[in-house]
Amino acid sequence: AASVNSTQYEPWKKALTQMAGRFEKEPGDIKYAVEHMEDPKIPEAKKFDDVQEEVLKQFGGVAPTEAEKFKYEIFTKSISQMLSESQSKRTERLKTLEDNKVKVLSAALAQCDEGILKAIERYDDYEQNKSDMYWVLKKIRLVSKSPTSSSPDNLERTLQLTGELLACKQGRMTFANYYKKFTSVVQTMEDEDAIPTFKRITDKATEWKSSVTAGSKEAVKAGQDA
Repeated sequence: AASVNSTQYEPWKKALTQMAGRFEKEPGDIKYAVEHMEDPKIPEAKKFDDVQEEVLKQFGGVAPTEAEKFKYEIFTKSISQMLSESQSKRTERLKTLEDNKVKVLSAALAQCDEGILKAIERYDDYEQNKSDMYWVLKKIRLVSKSPTSSSPDNLERTLQLTGELLACKQGRMTFANYYKKFTSVVQTMEDEDAIPTFKRITDKATEWKSSVTAGSKEAVKAGQDA
């Protein structure tokens, strides 16, 4: 598969999806997961209570007579066994999906350049999410598409969207239109990982402060960029 960097994310993601689709066990599930960034819907296995009415229909919709009791017991035992096997297959399918996520995650990280890996590791919630395939792939996308693949922060954009959010007032808008506008800004902030945090701002301020020297043009420029 192609390696990922700031200019190759889309082809890389496509190659990663195709690779997942060639896995030996349940390739359709993991391919869907990588492509759509969510688990496929794996139907719940039915329980005996769910089919009991259908079973009784085989005996006229009522409890079996004494003469039919043996036949009923054999029939229900067979149904119960089928349902148990169905549940076992579902459990195995779910386990395979989780195992395949680990494989995709390992492959994805192995193909990232060092700048992207370091940028992902700087996220505050990295430790608790580093084994989550969806979280890591989302961060790879954000970092690889940022102006530089060395930092996940985008303070200027964060402050811009924060200003838009604070200025978002209902005024004469209907509640429906106001809600739509408000949630649109919030969704943009989430999609662009531009959620304001005190740590982001203080980190940038500390970085700028440490670079300040008397008469330093670079320091002045750093302050303008901050």
